[in-house]
Amino acid sequence: MFKLGEIVYHDHLYFNDGIKDNKQNRPCIVIYSNDATKTVITIPLTSSIKSFNRKNNNYVFIPYIIYNYHKLNFVKIDSILKNSYNNTHSTQMILDNQTLLKILNKSLANYKNQKYNQIIQYSIDLINEITKQEEKKNKKTKKLERTNRRRNAKRNGN
Repeated sequence: MFKLGEIVYHDHLYFNDGIKDNKQNRPCIVIYSNDATKTVITIPLTSSIKSFNRKNNNYVFIPYIIYNYHKLNFVKIDSILKNSYNNTHSTQMILDNQTLLKILNKSLANYKNQKYNQIIQYSIDLINEITKQEEKKNKKTKKLERTNRRRNAKRNGN
């Protein structure tokens, strides 16, 4: 199973128009994975600045070093791809939730396919739920730390 926001690559990558990708091991970001059907839905990355400058509303900048530190990285949000687990390999890199939310929100606003829009909305809801749980956990931890500091201050003061 692949995690939400994980960067993967595919052995054979075909774009939505049926054209095979010339680039070997193009990185893609996982936006949904289904264990039952063994499929993963991804958004491809590119480092082409010319494409970004021509149609910048179809791309989102990623502030991570993925290819190498000389290249900028962009997500091509109008190309959502579906592949099998057998064709997909992990790179062990995962994007943070804020960057992933930025990508998903922009792709939801720009993408026209209703089926993929439901998947994108599901992923956004999942990230929001995870973020709420993390905030709740952080609040409990901070409260516990504050209580422990107060107890230690009382013990040392007496």
